[in-house]
Amino acid sequence: MRLAIATAIVLGSIALATTPVLAQVLPPDSIVTGFTIAEWTARYNQWGWTQSTNQHPYLDTDGSWANNGQAGPVFFIAGGFYFGQQPARHYSVPQGKYLLLPLVTIYVDNIDVPPPPHSVEELLAIAAAHIDTTTEMHVSIDGMPVSGLFAHRETAPPFTLNFASPDNLFTISSHHDVTGLIDPAVSDGYWLMLEPLPSGPHVIVFL
Repeated sequence: MRLAIATAIVLGSIALATTPVLAQVLPPDSIVTGFTIAEWTARYNQWGWTQSTNQHPYLDTDGSWANNGQAGPVFFIAGGFYFGQQPARHYSVPQGKYLLLPLVTIYVDNIDVPPPPHSVEELLAIAAAHIDTTTEMHVSIDGMPVSGLFAHRETAPPFTLNFASPDNLFTISSHHDVTGLIDPAVSDGYWLMLEPLPSGPHVIVFL
């Protein structure tokens, strides 16, 4: 079973207001270009977990890999896995992109689970039990704190991952090759979807 929790601080100069602006955080029930935020979190997981480990956005320490695999109207702000001080990332986001931030999230699947595998309902219960323990989160955008973070919990609809090669984070953490179709997979957690920011430098901090 794969339990992958992403929580990170990001200090990013996103070159997209020359003056601080109040970023528009979309409400949890929002539809963004035809998809719910929960559906976008599933797409985020599919983007993140299938990246090559050579330049993986989750392992990025300075922003060099932040744009890898990015496509479509939503830009995925990568969480990460670090020990000690979290890195500052500096990178550019194409103008007009929504931003999806993972605050505290978890991904669960049946990799290495002995038969019978967990059902979708069981996977969701495992994920929910972990996220239920969350007690504190902090986000600021251009120095302005974002409130009401606990209203932004999103449970992704069940999704799949397809690994064409063993070059993935799961192979590293499992100590054996992980390839092919992973079905089902689930995700739960706290996320923020932001309206596109005005052109200019911005600083986003989340932990």
